[in-house]
Amino acid sequence: MQGDLLQTGGKFVPGKVDVMKELGKTVYGAFWAIEPGKTGSLSFTYSLPPSVSDCLAQNNYQLDWPKQPGADSTEINVKVLMPSTIKSAEPSEPESKWGDAAYESQADLREDREFKVKY
Repeated sequence: MQGDLLQTGGKFVPGKVDVMKELGKTVYGAFWAIEPGKTGSLSFTYSLPPSVSDCLAQNNYQLDWPKQPGADSTEINVKVLMPSTIKSAEPSEPESKWGDAAYESQADLREDREFKVKY
């Protein structure tokens, strides 16, 4: 968001995503305000860099998601589309989601999370 609703006259105005490097990792950040008594969601669509192709050549993918400092029990919904059927994943998907090329998981972010997929 470019600013909270008070600053923008009650209209949602898209803002920019900050992209930076910290401790050898690419970090994304954005301003997001949720008004009292309301709910909201924020999503990022991310295209993998060419450097990930080594891992993918071995039919593996790993997503590390560190806990956000100061966040209490934020929930994350992860969906990763793989090039072929998934053979295993940690944490595992519900059995009803097995047998396709999409990995989906939900977790709270009270601690660092790691998602591993083999296809």
